[in-house]
Amino acid sequence: MKLPALKKLSPLATFFVLAALCIIVQLLVVDNYIGRNLNPHYMEQLTATQVVLHLVNHLADATVLLLPLALLPARWRWTQWIVIWLLTVWCLAQLLYHPTYRDLMPFSSFLLVQNVGDVLWESVKGSWRWGFLKVIIPPVALWALYQWKLKRGVAQAATKGKRRLWWGLAMLLSFVMLRTGVDIYYYSTDDEASSYTSHLHDSYCVVWTRTSNYYKLNGFVPYAAYCATTSIFSTHHLSEAECVEVEQFLAQQPIYSDNSYAQGTGKNLIFIVVESLNSWVIDLRVDGREVTPTLNRLCADDASLVTLRMKSQVKNGRSSDGIFMYHTGLLPLTTTTVAMRYGEDSFPSFVKSLPGEYSTQYVCCDEPGLWNVTAMSQGYGYKAFHGKDDLTERLENNGYVLDKALLEEAGDLMSRERQPFAMFIATAGMHQPYAAPTTSPTWVTKSHEYTEAVRNYLDRVVIFDCELGILLDRLDREGILENSVLIIASDHNELVDDDPRGRPSLDAEGDNCVFLAVATGNGRRIEGPVGQIDIYPTLLDIMGGNSQPWKGLGYSLLRYNITSAATAPGEMAGASSLSGRQQQAWRVSELLITSRHFNESK
Repeated sequence: MKLPALKKLSPLATFFVLAALCIIVQLLVVDNYIGRNLNPHYMEQLTATQVVLHLVNHLADATVLLLPLALLPARWRWTQWIVIWLLTVWCLAQLLYHPTYRDLMPFSSFLLVQNVGDVLWESVKGSWRWGFLKVIIPPVALWALYQWKLKRGVAQAATKGKRRLWWGLAMLLSFVMLRTGVDIYYYSTDDEASSYTSHLHDSYCVVWTRTSNYYKLNGFVPYAAYCATTSIFSTHHLSEAECVEVEQFLAQQPIYSDNSYAQGTGKNLIFIVVESLNSWVIDLRVDGREVTPTLNRLCADDASLVTLRMKSQVKNGRSSDGIFMYHTGLLPLTTTTVAMRYGEDSFPSFVKSLPGEYSTQYVCCDEPGLWNVTAMSQGYGYKAFHGKDDLTERLENNGYVLDKALLEEAGDLMSRERQPFAMFIATAGMHQPYAAPTTSPTWVTKSHEYTEAVRNYLDRVVIFDCELGILLDRLDREGILENSVLIIASDHNELVDDDPRGRPSLDAEGDNCVFLAVATGNGRRIEGPVGQIDIYPTLLDIMGGNSQPWKGLGYSLLRYNITSAATAPGEMAGASSLSGRQQQAWRVSELLITSRHFNESK
């Protein structure tokens, strides 16, 4: 029996067409599962154009993956099955992995054969869905048809050396043309580059919060090439001159081991990084009413260490960069993100410097794979991670108001935790977009002051401030607050509105962030400007962690009068005798990270 549409094709051409269809179907199934895991309405929202782009991407993938048929002599064509079965394993692994981690399983994880055991098999059984057979049935059916009808014809099909070469070149040219067409479409409809080459180009960097985003836009083959390239070139081997540069810079950094400023030794540490918290919201009134009464009260306390002129130094990683700086005292990378490229590396951390036996927890609203947050939290030294999956019930009960659910969860965890504990809390409720109010709008949305986007942003600020007040009241009643150091810091600034007339005039540039340390015994108002990089050594001072030799690349706000910050390579805010070193710190930090310096010295 022959398929009517394939009657006139040779066995080799027939197998090629069917194998290409098999590959396309498998990759489309992976696309569908990834999309639905992240968005239950993915299929309904998928446009015809997006479907065509996925098909074109995977047709391009098929042309490359089927090259063994075109390039190899007849006796070696059986190796095509190795490619088909490996792709099947990859697709099946992603279907099992993605629902839990919300990202693709790294290629390196396929080599972790030591993890194969009873726990893994139990996990596979628990994650298995019969719909996963959609990636298994096509290659099995193709194998059966191949053995029954096509094997002899494929093996006997004569293709001379030059002909094979021309077929291979034609397939590669087809791949390039198809991928170029997809790139041209993305460039014509979006101002952000989406191609493999643009991602690797230093002057125009696209940041992927998930590697699955890269796969969805570019297809399997470019994704595999991207993973291979970033893995190969992720480690920079320092030249002799670079080694000297780093050593000389670090030798001139402040060296001290005293804990003269430590008022938090043995106390709980509650560190809240607030999404998109601008300094201009502090003491702001709308229609005569305070927007942030809780934060206002904490900032006005004489015992609080406060600066409202902390300059944002985040780059492509945004929130993850801010969190990285606070934990490690290193500056972010300017052409890629530490979390996605170096998330499995070892770094110093204020958590690891805490004296004594601390229980440590990382609490956020993120999925485990977003910005590689689980791996990063483990690298920072946290023993427990609580993410979005732990908030599901609270989110449903609280009308999906993120910060309310998050701070309630954090309060319960602190009530049950043994002391002293260190808890890091990363909020998300104030994240853009601000096109509409929250699901539970507050009083500020009814005002006629400022633009709608600003009012919607302030709506989120009001919710956070209220929930913070509720959390602190609870901790006070339970006797936890009096034995705790509370740190509140912005992850980065948020302009909210491109038109400065739409924002309060308290901060014309809109680039100032908040740092607030409560109950440190070192209360003062710091005029600055200071950098986010200065928070790490300040935390070491507050918590008595100076036995750790690494003091970061910033300067403790308790030891130095900081009046400048290098907001980017070549860009300064303020001026001081430290300006030159603050600029050089960007270069040194990049060399330390990309050379994996702390892996070698751990």
